[in-house]
Amino acid sequence: MTDCFTKDTNAAPIVCLTAIDYEDWLMQQDTLTQNWLKNTGYKAKPNCFSLIPDRDGTIDKVVLGVEDYDDMWNLAALPKALPAGNYQVDTLSERQALAWGLGC
Repeated sequence: MTDCFTKDTNAAPIVCLTAIDYEDWLMQQDTLTQNWLKNTGYKAKPNCFSLIPDRDGTIDKVVLGVEDYDDMWNLAALPKALPAGNYQVDTLSERQALAWGLGC
């Protein structure tokens, strides 16, 4: 059985962003993150995600475009799309946790 939930403190964060909030968030990020997202052409469209590496090439964070922060299905497809590893969603409602679990 897949372990869908972890308390690993080294888990890569999943940041959910609407298109409206994306540019402000991007301006607050480090240069590596800004350059990575700009150079890969990422746009915060619903269900589109980007794996952002750190300087060593490991996954530092995941950015996921969402239409509405409260939609429980935002995370449902992500578990099967992400490479193996531990991930943490910053803000996760019970319904979103259910959808994440169903996606595993």
